[in-house]
Amino acid sequence: MRRPSLTLLSSSDGDVYSEPTVELRFRIDNAPALSYRIVVDDVQVSAVSGAFAVGEELTALLTLEEGIRSVEILLFDGDGVADSELLLLAIELPAGPSIVLDAALPATSFEESLVVSGRVDGGRPLVSLTLVSGDERSDIEVTEADGGALFSALVPLTLGDNPFTLQPVDDFGRTDEKTWSVLRSVDTEPPHVDGRDHVLAVGDDGSLWAWGLNGSSQVGPEGIGGFVDDVLSPVVLAGVDDAFAVYANGNQGFYEDGAGQLWGWGQNGATGNLGIPAEGDVAVPSAPVFGIRGVVDVAIGALHGVVVDGAAEDGTPLRDSDAGRSSEGDTVDASSLADAASDENSDASPTSIPDPLRIGGALTATEYGSRPFLTTAPALDLGGAPAVSFGRELFVADWDAAPGSRELIDGLGPLYHALACLGCHPESGRAASLEAGGSVAPGLLLRLVRTEGEGLVHDPSLGGQLQTLAIAGVPAEGTAQWEPAAIAELAPHYHEVAARAPAPRFTVAIDPAYPALADNTNSGPRLAPQLVGVGLLEQVPEDTLLAWEDIEDADGDGISGRASWVATPSGPRIGRFGWNGDGLQAVATFLSLLAVPAARRERRDPQVEEGASLFRAARCDACHRETLTTGAVATQALLSEQTFHPYTDLLLHDMGAALADPVGEGDTAAREWRTPPLWGLGLIEEAANARFLHDGRALSLEDAILWHGGEAEAARAAFAAMGRSDRDALLAFVRSL
Repeated sequence: MRRPSLTLLSSSDGDVYSEPTVELRFRIDNAPALSYRIVVDDVQVSAVSGAFAVGEELTALLTLEEGIRSVEILLFDGDGVADSELLLLAIELPAGPSIVLDAALPATSFEESLVVSGRVDGGRPLVSLTLVSGDERSDIEVTEADGGALFSALVPLTLGDNPFTLQPVDDFGRTDEKTWSVLRSVDTEPPHVDGRDHVLAVGDDGSLWAWGLNGSSQVGPEGIGGFVDDVLSPVVLAGVDDAFAVYANGNQGFYEDGAGQLWGWGQNGATGNLGIPAEGDVAVPSAPVFGIRGVVDVAIGALHGVVVDGAAEDGTPLRDSDAGRSSEGDTVDASSLADAASDENSDASPTSIPDPLRIGGALTATEYGSRPFLTTAPALDLGGAPAVSFGRELFVADWDAAPGSRELIDGLGPLYHALACLGCHPESGRAASLEAGGSVAPGLLLRLVRTEGEGLVHDPSLGGQLQTLAIAGVPAEGTAQWEPAAIAELAPHYHEVAARAPAPRFTVAIDPAYPALADNTNSGPRLAPQLVGVGLLEQVPEDTLLAWEDIEDADGDGISGRASWVATPSGPRIGRFGWNGDGLQAVATFLSLLAVPAARRERRDPQVEEGASLFRAARCDACHRETLTTGAVATQALLSEQTFHPYTDLLLHDMGAALADPVGEGDTAAREWRTPPLWGLGLIEEAANARFLHDGRALSLEDAILWHGGEAEAARAAFAAMGRSDRDALLAFVRSL
């Protein structure tokens, strides 16, 4: 029997292109073909079916990244692959856009605006140059010049930190967006000299000088060991090279650096009134004052300070009290100063992080060995241990078909998905799911749902999910395979992440022993989630979740979460578990007391602290809310009135077309997904079967973030715009949870 073959009409092995778009033309010869696929660098980017006649010429347009790319065309007939061509194509693009400023920007300004000028160089025409400042976006006019484009932009400045971004885009869609930040201060002239019993001064090079009385080490290390080592001539405080302003009282000194942080030293005493993590007097400024960023003005009292932070746009103090002191006594941690600066959706100050040993309240486990997701609450009393132990045995046991020799764990099947609960919810956090070669492992199941009227119902023959296993003598319902979905179907900003972490597309083969799927039945993947902390999440009062609903986005912040209601024997309840609307109600005693692994970090890891700030700045916490509190639970003290930090609001959110799924559940739309808790994700990323998102497409936390869309589009864009160091900091924070 003759089989089809393909003949290339354009492109050949080794061709070099100076543009990212490549046109492939080929002809069908010898016999008709049924379909063709195009694979780039081992990732399928196109699959086209049809009846292609002999002599028919076909065209495919590819957008390729720079470098050497392997492109394979596969031609299919009824017997499979009939012919193929493999090409190595070189994409050598001219230089992309690059921003060069005419002059370095000041770290601090006292004006209401700043003129920024420069040029955009590049090997291709510039399509646009956009200024992003706060929530405002504006196009900047450019003047074509030899080899580039000249620009000048006026950046508005408000009190505090003013980050802004320039985004050039050339005709290939490439960008070199860069972000700067300028601090606007209310001072017309920052204090370069200050003091009472000693004197502090700032040098032109950012150095810090001190002299005078030194009884509390307020001049520096010269005073350690006694109250007699006064400094009679100016000395430089080692390690300080970015001082911008100084403030002093009798026994303390503070300096503000170019980034708007405040550093203190000198008398600290039992009250800890320097606001830094230290006990006793401090001779060398080695840590910034807790919670202070974007300083615009400072007033130093005898043993306390008041700071105006950039978050208070009207210039008012963040607290009317004495900052380092309060009516209830001395306050060591000055992070309370920043509480008012946090967004109304934030549950903490911009730089504070919950105690890692309390992330799961009383359910936090600091020791879990190789079983971080199968450890029970360490504070469990002896009275509750037997019930929990029995529940655990049922959870980990491989079940038998009835009648079995083990009475309590027989009754498997006749159809099933795994032998044990542990098969999908392992102690490491992730079971195998999408495997090489296209097979689907038990860590991911396929929901089967069809539309009926205005609602969604299960498939009339096979029910709500595909059962791929069965006991002896009974055929399984069928098998599932997966392959990467075509990148061309996605919005352009998803192409890069889709090449690394493609969305899976599934095909289902039903065993002939069962009726075929209904014509309008869709299959949707669900990755098995980790179950730690479900007992806490179950006990969060419904009023808390309903207070966070904003279905019509009345506040205009782009976030419109809503609760999903599920039917229970006692009436409707808010669903809290699962990927979207159909919830596992974790009432089993064992599951309700599964411990939450303690956060894996030092309390004051600078990178994690910075990542927490970036997490909030990108407004990730608009949905991933940091702190929840359970209601009163009379039957279990470990769950009663617990404050814990899961980073979820348990609400449904529109996550955009790229994550849309044809299998909504209950009252859940195709684009809606519940905000999952973030605790334990760093441990999961280290596991052998690490995958993320509902269908397991993302192999890393970074790719999971880059797949966000819909209500999370602004947060995704903010993350995508970050430099490598900022991305790493934000990821370090998420992994630390």
